[in-house]
Amino acid sequence: FPTRRSSDLTLIFSRELVIFSNPILLLFFFLKKRAVHFVQSVDENLFSAEDFGYVKATIFRRLFLFSLYFSRTSRVFNSKLTEMHYKRFKRGLGVYKAEHNLYFKDAQKLENKILSKNPNQCVWIGTLHHRKGFDDLLAIAQNSPNFLFKCIVSGGIAEFDYLPQNVEIFFNLDHKEVMKIIEISKISIITSSFESLSLPIYEGLLYQNKVLAKVSKYLSINEIENYVTTYSSPSEVQLENLKNRGKFAFKDPTSDNLILTRAIFNEI
Repeated sequence: FPTRRSSDLTLIFSRELVIFSNPILLLFFFLKKRAVHFVQSVDENLFSAEDFGYVKATIFRRLFLFSLYFSRTSRVFNSKLTEMHYKRFKRGLGVYKAEHNLYFKDAQKLENKILSKNPNQCVWIGTLHHRKGFDDLLAIAQNSPNFLFKCIVSGGIAEFDYLPQNVEIFFNLDHKEVMKIIEISKISIITSSFESLSLPIYEGLLYQNKVLAKVSKYLSINEIENYVTTYSSPSEVQLENLKNRGKFAFKDPTSDNLILTRAIFNEI
């Protein structure tokens, strides 16, 4: 019997349409025309030297850029930032507006709902990779002893040398549990310096949280900066002075989805 890996590799030579988001798969599918690459980040920078070592990060970056340069696949982007970053390459078909597709219906349900929140509870979502900024979160928590920080971590369970008493760690919660924590929190904190969309921002805005985010270019390019409070250094953060920066309007994505679907079928 063929293994899953071998059966997947036969798709390289088949006429079947392949849709993928894992950037490593581009190394296998870059010459396949009937393929759509859903770009979810600045992928050549996905593996950082701080987390994976200089040699591994450099090898991946060079292989990925080589595959990207010669790629015959179509590209759909997750944000204006990734679309702008990769505009020099051909076959870009447009942006799939994930934030509206995921949360438009939920926003309608919450339109007139009164949310019960813990005014001193903060939520942070991410991984323990260096660029996700967990050290920033710990510094903010240490400087804000009157606030409780619920940290939702994806990936393997880790041991910590030190955690402030007001920090609670949750590993690999299911989606409903995550959304419940966001709903009852008052503040959403995003410390990552490597984002192209950052769904935790939109999840915070969905539940009318005050949103604090580290200064990054995706905020302005994606036109979300007016809805968040930004910081450069954890030492400047004063959670008690945070304010809501306006209500974000989630929009019906149906018409945009139809346009994008037509573009995909015309291309392939």
